[in-house]
Amino acid sequence: MTPLVDIHTHHPVADAVCIRNVRLTETVVAVPPEGLFSAGIHPWDTAEAKPEWLEWLRTPPQRLAAVGEIGLDLRSAYAPTPEQTAWFERQIEWANQMEKPLIIHQVRATEATQRILHSGARTPVILHGYTGNPSLTAQWLQQVPDVHFSFGFRSLQTPKAVESLKWLATHHPERLFLETDDDPYHPITEIYTFAAKTLDRDRNGLTEQIYRNFTTLFPTL
Repeated sequence: MTPLVDIHTHHPVADAVCIRNVRLTETVVAVPPEGLFSAGIHPWDTAEAKPEWLEWLRTPPQRLAAVGEIGLDLRSAYAPTPEQTAWFERQIEWANQMEKPLIIHQVRATEATQRILHSGARTPVILHGYTGNPSLTAQWLQQVPDVHFSFGFRSLQTPKAVESLKWLATHHPERLFLETDDDPYHPITEIYTFAAKTLDRDRNGLTEQIYRNFTTLFPTL
C-alpha cells in the first residue's frame, strides 16, 4: 500500500513518510530520534541568529532531507528585512552545497522571495502552507522553475488556495504536496481525504501521485 507523505510537520506522524521540522536556535541541535527531517534558521529567529548555528550543517546526519523552513516574514513583529535576507541567502548557499531542497516560509514577501530564489537557488523549492491564487501560482512557476507547493489544513480553508490546488492537480500534479505543519488537530489522513474530496478524486490515486512526487524530489532517501 502506498504510504501517505507529510512533506512538512512539527510533530511525529504515524503511518506516513514525513519530513519533521527542526528550528536551528543554538549550536546543539535536537535531532528527531528517527525518520527524515529538515533544519534551518526560521526567519522569526534571525534577529538572534549566530553563524555557528549553521556549522552543524557541515556534517549533518544522512536523515537530513531538506534545508528549512527558511525564508522571509516581513511583518513588523520580526527581524528587519536586511537581517532576514542575509540569513535566507546564506542558507540557500548551504543548500546548494549540500544539494538539498529548500522548504520555504514566506509572509508578505512574495516578490523578494521570488527574486532571491530565482537568482540564488540551485535546488528544488517547496513553498509550505501555500495560500496563493492560481495566477500567483503560475507566476511562481515562471520565476522559480523548480518550485513545488504544499497545502495544509489552514491553507485549504482559503478559497484562493483551493483554486490553486485544483489548478495544480490539473496542470502540474507533479508539483503538489500536502502537510500538517504545526497543526496537532488535523492529521495527515484528514488532509488527504479533504483534498481528494475537493478535487473529486479517489484518495488512493492522490496518494500515489504525491508519493511519486516525493520519490522524484528525494530519489536517494
